[in-house]
Amino acid sequence: MLVPSTKLQVKRNGLVYDLVGFGLYSDKASHFITRYTLKNHSDIFVYGGMKNNRDGYSMRLDKKASFATHLAGNNQGFPGGYKVSAAIYHLRGGTRAQDTCK
Repeated sequence: MLVPSTKLQVKRNGLVYDLVGFGLYSDKASHFITRYTLKNHSDIFVYGGMKNNRDGYSMRLDKKASFATHLAGNNQGFPGGYKVSAAIYHLRGGTRAQDTCK
């Protein structure tokens, strides 16, 4: 969670960013994958393009996969050689929160 403003802005406008995913890249494989969750962090998904044999569709990881084990903390269990190249956040307050930043 990122809070780029005051507690009042958080309470009034939902000016909070929640981590929901990563873009991962491997130099060795010359390939990217993404790992992400739903807004409520209930399931973890992975997208690996055509290399994951799912014809370009994402797939849900095992039920044991959680936000804590696959997105947060120091040991997310990324595949060997893959490193974070992008972090994706969800803005809780939506357009109301965006308007407070103008």
